Amino acid sequence: MANRASVSLKEFLAVTVQRRDEIGTVKGAAAELGLTEASFKMRLKREREDYPTVFEGVEAYPVGAKGRTKATIQEAMELLAELANEADVAADLEGEDGPDSE
Repeated sequence: MANRASVSLKEFLAVTVQRRDEIGTVKGAAAELGLTEASFKMRLKREREDYPTVFEGVEAYPVGAKGRTKATIQEAMELLAELANEADVAADLEGEDGPDSE
């Protein structure tokens, strides 16, 4: 189905609620509706906020390989420490093998 500018609420609910078990991914649902994945996610968020009772009991779409896309604070701190360590190692190597090391 080609991308299109608008999807009716009826079409959206048919895919996200009625056919949720059949179309189990964001990618599949977006393709079925002719939306980009980003547009589908924004629309889904908006509809869930506007019609919470309609989506009660409807399984959420899986996100990311680990089930989430946002890092925890601990993971972010570990990444920063890793980057700092890599920068220290690179600086040490540059000091040993750099052009001014002769």
